[in-house]
Amino acid sequence: MSGRLHASKSHAAAFWALVAVLVLLGILALAPSAGAATAGGEQTSVGNIVEFDQNVTVPAGTTADSVVVFGGSATIAGTVRETVVGIGADVTLQPSARVGTADGAGDTSVIVVGGTLTSAPGAAVVGDTTYEPLSAVRDGISSGFWEPIATPFAGLSLIGWAGSTVLLVLLGLLVAAVLPRQTRASEERIAGHFWSSLGWGALTAIVIVPLITLALVVTIIGILVAIPWVFAAVAVFLFGYIAFGAFFGRSLLRLVGYRGDSLLLAVTVGVIASQLVRLIPYVGAPIVAVMWMIGGGGAIAAFFVWRRRHAGAVPTQSAEDEQKLRVAA
Repeated sequence: MSGRLHASKSHAAAFWALVAVLVLLGILALAPSAGAATAGGEQTSVGNIVEFDQNVTVPAGTTADSVVVFGGSATIAGTVRETVVGIGADVTLQPSARVGTADGAGDTSVIVVGGTLTSAPGAAVVGDTTYEPLSAVRDGISSGFWEPIATPFAGLSLIGWAGSTVLLVLLGLLVAAVLPRQTRASEERIAGHFWSSLGWGALTAIVIVPLITLALVVTIIGILVAIPWVFAAVAVFLFGYIAFGAFFGRSLLRLVGYRGDSLLLAVTVGVIASQLVRLIPYVGAPIVAVMWMIGGGGAIAAFFVWRRRHAGAVPTQSAEDEQKLRVAA
């Protein structure tokens, strides 16, 4: 069992390493890119080199900021100040190669995922090296993404499911107790505008949040805002999932004849039922993802409805106060 657990952890680590690399590549792809330096070229200093399905060579005497290659190969004989990244690419560090000279010893300077890494004696790398061959990436994707969907009862995943369910129920009860009006407003929005809630949630989760996040991380100041922005987006969708749980739980309670108005009971039943849906092989995880989007869209729409009503109530109140003042005068 310990060997199986160790393999599962290593596969999951490979999966999340791939996710982190893809985010890094998205940032680098938007950064200013210079043409690849080739052997015999006169260029001695270049910026970021980003190539797709091409063979890139940084010859001796040439300094590049970063080298990112999708497919193809990267041969480094010169200096790369920051990072060498190969996705499905073969990376070769020749004896004269110097990588990571601008980074600290604790940073990652060489990342190779789904390719081969060859480092000749004499090549200097300042920092860590992340190397995941194709088999490890395939196993990581299978263990970290596909297996929880196709076989949710396998291994120790059921323990994780139980823990997450208890945590979500406790969090749902806390939210329902502290923010009952907001939870009910979102629940009513989901019940009355089900499909528009799904539309707003999908648009926000798939388009708006990724675009704003990417726009923030490509600027120096925006990086400081990107992390709290992502946490805020996750918090909104988590609150929406709890609100959807209230809607789902109330619907199930009505099916069994319960006509009470307990928000806490509805949240508890709905969250547990939603988590049970997640255990259905193949379709469970996508259905729960849709629940998150419906709940998030309902919460966002309910917030804007509240803002619109609040803005409309201000001039009305001011007019009434003005009329009272005139009568008193």
